[in-house]
Amino acid sequence: MLWLDKHRPDLKVIPPDIQAKLDAGNDFGDLAMGMFGPFEEMTVYRPGTHIPDKKAMIANTLDAIERRVEVICEAAFSNYNNYCAVDILRRTEAGYDMYEVKNAPELQEQFVRDAGFQYYILKRCKLPVGKIFIVLHGQ
Repeated sequence: MLWLDKHRPDLKVIPPDIQAKLDAGNDFGDLAMGMFGPFEEMTVYRPGTHIPDKKAMIANTLDAIERRVEVICEAAFSNYNNYCAVDILRRTEAGYDMYEVKNAPELQEQFVRDAGFQYYILKRCKLPVGKIFIVLHGQ
């Protein structure tokens, strides 16, 4: 979808059932952002698009960490051209706990792999990570 957004938006077609799932996931993610109270969201889009501006998001994230923001949502990191945006980082005494939010009723292997990849990038960026949580939408 991101490739089509950038290179061929005229060819992008999302079936209504898929769009409904994407919308539900976004709605659940938006609700989850507030589960720890006030937060700062790092999402920035390229002008006139829905394509994330990764450089701006990384800069915003580094600034939020420097300011010791308690809860950072969509925190962006990059290491050797590997990029990730962590759904929620919550500051702790030792660093940050990481929360990966999924609109699913049960844990799936791909969720663990996704969280593991994000953890790898954060460690390579020298961000101290304590616990990792996968937040699911139960039924």
